[in-house]
Amino acid sequence: MYDINSEKAVRKRRFYYHVTSIRNIDKIKKAGLKADKEGHIFAFTDQRITEDVAANQCFINKVALFVIDSRGITGKVIRDQVGELAAPFHRIIIQDKISKQYVKFLRSWTIDFDNPTPWQLYKIQKTEGVSKEEAKNRFYERRELAKFISKQFAPQMKKMYKKLASQMKKRSKNNK
Repeated sequence: MYDINSEKAVRKRRFYYHVTSIRNIDKIKKAGLKADKEGHIFAFTDQRITEDVAANQCFINKVALFVIDSRGITGKVIRDQVGELAAPFHRIIIQDKISKQYVKFLRSWTIDFDNPTPWQLYKIQKTEGVSKEEAKNRFYERRELAKFISKQFAPQMKKMYKKLASQMKKRSKNNK
């Protein structure tokens, strides 16, 4: 079994970034960053991947970005074992809390899924070996395809979610 605590610590950087939902801005400003149940605070080292992390790992589009001053990090910092192009930038800080004095709010915004970010274009260029212009074309083609598929299957998905919610409700009643 994989033991994350056995991971080798990496050299600390001066700053790290943490992305979260805009709903968490006030809580973080008041109390700092708190770890999850396992004692992990997820961060990254390059702002360019902010929207990628927000959309593909946090599943949010209303984004808040914080910067973490490493002077507030007393625990171990390790590489996050993710399998993606942005993996070299991902870190896990193993510590219960980072005090609010070391966590600063940078900005918030809503991700525009209809237009590519520089990181999305970079990923397409690198993984598919195409020019920046061709990467843009491929992004827009895929976005249109995703919209088409979404419209086609939306009614079926609504039915499926309603059925699933009903089944879960029945199970929870039976387990009481």
